[in-house]
Amino acid sequence: MLEWKQIATTLKAYKQRQRISYPAIARALGLKERQVYYIFQGKGDLLNSYALLRQLSQVLAIPPHLLGLSLIERPPIEIGREIAKRRKARRISQEALAEKMDRSVEFVSRLENKGEGLDNMRRRKALSLLLGIPPTLMGLADASIPMKQLVQKVDMQMYQDRLDTLYKTYYYKGASALQEVEQQIAQLKLLEQDSETRTMLYRYHALALLIAREDYNFHAIHVHSQACIDLAGDSAIKRALAHYHRAEAFREIELYGEAVTQIGLALKINHLPLNILYRLALEAGTIHYSAPPGIGEGTHYGAKMLSRAEKLFPQVAGSVDSISQLPILGEDFLALRRTMALVNDPSACAQAIEEARELSKVMPRRAMILDTYEADLAAKKGNIEEALLLTARAEQKAREMKSQLNLARVARVYEELKQQQM
Repeated sequence: MLEWKQIATTLKAYKQRQRISYPAIARALGLKERQVYYIFQGKGDLLNSYALLRQLSQVLAIPPHLLGLSLIERPPIEIGREIAKRRKARRISQEALAEKMDRSVEFVSRLENKGEGLDNMRRRKALSLLLGIPPTLMGLADASIPMKQLVQKVDMQMYQDRLDTLYKTYYYKGASALQEVEQQIAQLKLLEQDSETRTMLYRYHALALLIAREDYNFHAIHVHSQACIDLAGDSAIKRALAHYHRAEAFREIELYGEAVTQIGLALKINHLPLNILYRLALEAGTIHYSAPPGIGEGTHYGAKMLSRAEKLFPQVAGSVDSISQLPILGEDFLALRRTMALVNDPSACAQAIEEARELSKVMPRRAMILDTYEADLAAKKGNIEEALLLTARAEQKAREMKSQLNLARVARVYEELKQQQM
């Protein structure tokens, strides 16, 4: 069983994280504010209450293990039956058990038949040791798992939840999005660097790289792409994607050459998941089109890879778990079709934009991106005035989203078009 001081430290950390006041906690628990204050100091006898610890777990969203509780709560009557079964197996009479517990026989009888008297955490622990009952069957945390390991597992889930939130919202936050991701990276580096932590670090660096690329932050691109490469370990796929993003950002011959090599190695892996195969084919096609002459196998190979990705797209889109993933795939598909169109088929680009608009309805920011793509297509056809109008529309959408990052992106497109007009 955990020391009360340990529990108090956990309570304080989660109180701060949830930004909840002592009065609010007191109301939720049905206690006086002074009692709650003592609980958070690790004082008094209230922390010996199993029911109270369960309530605290729910009110502050604390994983039960961190309060010394099992993940699954067992009804007291079931625990009572378990106690009776173990007592009989060990040939201990109710009288003998009552004597060891310094309680009456009637108390032991009520304990076994009705589960009464089990709110006392010390009593649960004592019965677990006395009768050889595994802690989890008594509603307690598994003592065989080190506390540090439990905290690490909980931390990783919290970091994953935070990562999901940052990915869904970074478009709306502008430059502050990268700062938030880098703050999480700094915190992760303070943890023990086991395989789980390194995997989580890779995910955060990958998101930072994505944001840095879209914001043309070349210093951040260099830092986070190198971190992704270092953290990739034996994963050829992770390493290939990091090299690709760095090459596309800096557009240097040596970087393109390395990216082409790494993607080629990754594509040779057998039994790749469908979505990874699609992604790699898309990146391979794009990079062979945009790489300087002499790097890779040229535009013919690029077209072949893009065609392969295009054929895979319907299967990938059909296998996603959530409709919210479709716009992301839709934008990838648009990038694929757009690359092909700008090389040899402008009409295909217009069709791709129309298809992508259907896929992008659930996320408003996609409409802004599509406006910039249409502006690009109009400019390629020589319709600069139309391109400027589309860019202005995209700028208005970016303002509505209050996204400095998107405004900066649209402003760059607008300036390029104005220069073409001159």
